[in-house]
Amino acid sequence: MIDAYCHVGLPRFGTAEEALTIADLYSIQKSVLVLGPMVPDFGTLIQAMQQYKDRIRGVGIPFGNTPEQQIESTEILLHAGVTAMRLQGPEMLPEILNRVGEAGRWIYAIGLRSGGRIAQTNLDWLEKYPNSKIMAPHFLSSDVSKIEGALTELLQHPHFFPIFSRHGGLGSQEPYPHNDLKPWVERTIELAGYNRMMWGSECPVLYWRNENMPNCQNWLNELLGNENLNGFLGTNAQREIFDPPPPKSETVALPNWIEETFDRTRTIPAFDYGGLELPMDVYEKLHHRYVSQLEQNNTLTFAEFVVDVLKETVA
Repeated sequence: MIDAYCHVGLPRFGTAEEALTIADLYSIQKSVLVLGPMVPDFGTLIQAMQQYKDRIRGVGIPFGNTPEQQIESTEILLHAGVTAMRLQGPEMLPEILNRVGEAGRWIYAIGLRSGGRIAQTNLDWLEKYPNSKIMAPHFLSSDVSKIEGALTELLQHPHFFPIFSRHGGLGSQEPYPHNDLKPWVERTIELAGYNRMMWGSECPVLYWRNENMPNCQNWLNELLGNENLNGFLGTNAQREIFDPPPPKSETVALPNWIEETFDRTRTIPAFDYGGLELPMDVYEKLHHRYVSQLEQNNTLTFAEFVVDVLKETVA
C-alpha cells in the first residue's frame, strides 16, 4: 500500500517520523509527504527527503505573501529535490507553472473538482510540458455534473492522476461509505481507468474529521464492492511516483523571511466542524501524544483521544 497524499510539517501537520509511524501501524509501505497549506516547514520536508529516499517523495508549497516570495520559495524547493509542488487557485502563477514544468517536476493540483478555468489551466500546462504529470488530491464531489469540458479532457489525459484522498467531507451528505459520491467515482473511473487512480490518506487531516485509517483504506471497496484495487491502493503510485528516481537535490539556504512571514500565533480548528480553536503549539503537542496513543490502540479516534485528555485534566 502506498499513500499518495500525506501531509507533514510542524506545528500543524506533524513530523515525518510521526507520519511514518502512522504508516507503519496500517501497513503503508511508502508515502508522498506533502507540506500542508500555510505551514512552510521546509526543513522537515528536506531532511525527510534526504533521510528516507527509498520510502518517501516530497511535495512542496509556494509559501509567501507576495508573488515574488512564492516564486522564490518554489525555486528553493525545486533545487532541494521535491518531486512536485502543491498548487491551488491563485498559487498557479504563470511564473511558478513554468518553473515547475521546465524543471521536469509535477503538480499536485488542488481544486480541480470544480472544473472550469482551473481545469483548463492545468490542461494547457500538460500540453506545454508533455513529460510532466498532474496528481489531483481531494478529487471527490457529489456533483457529477461538474465533470465536463476541460475536466473531462484532463481525466482522459494519460498524465493526469486523480487521488481519492480520505473519504467523505467533500460535499457528501450521507454517512460512510457516502453513496452520494458514487456517481462521481464511477464517472472518474470510466474516464481515467483504474490504472491512473491513486489512494491518499490525507493524514493527519482525516483525524480532524474524526475519520479513521481502516475506513479510509477500505472506503472504495465498501462503496463499489470491488476488491481488486491493488492499482488504486499502491501499484499505480509505485509505477508513476516511486519507480522514477527522485529528483537530484542540492543544498539550499532558507531565507529569514520564511520564518518571519509564518504566523505562528493563529489558531486552528481541532475538528473540521469547528467549535474548538487551538493555538498551533497546543495542537502540535496533542498530535504528538495522539500518535503515541495510536501505537497502543490504532482504532482510537482523535475525538476519543481528546475526551480522554480532558478526563485526565479535570479528574
